[in-house]
Amino acid sequence: MGLFSKAMDYIGLGSGEATAPAAPTTSAARVAPRVTPIRRNNVAASSEIRTIDAQSYDDAKTIAEIYRDGVSVVINIAGLSESDANKMVHFLFGLKSGVDGNIKRITPKVFLITPNHVDVNEPDDSDATDGDGLVKP
Repeated sequence: MGLFSKAMDYIGLGSGEATAPAAPTTSAARVAPRVTPIRRNNVAASSEIRTIDAQSYDDAKTIAEIYRDGVSVVINIAGLSESDANKMVHFLFGLKSGVDGNIKRITPKVFLITPNHVDVNEPDDSDATDGDGLVKP
């Protein structure tokens, strides 16, 4: 089983052929991504952005739960070991692909993952950026 398949199974979007339980679990209703944005307090979830300062790879489950609800997530992986940081980046790319979204590297250790219905503007190619899309200090 490849890394992508494991990530998909972990967030509940994989086929689960190798690890399928004999009976359906109660979390099966949460597997499919939502088609319409969720509304909280009469505000669309697409207008919400959550931030996670990941302390271990175990935070991937929290990120997936938030992201599957249609909420954009900014993830800071600076607090992770090199090994966990690599696993987290691979997980984020798998999550992005599995739920059909977008991912953008903000800094070398900060990522923004957004659902497909959220547009992220690209900075203009002006003197304010240093060529890699990041704003100069």
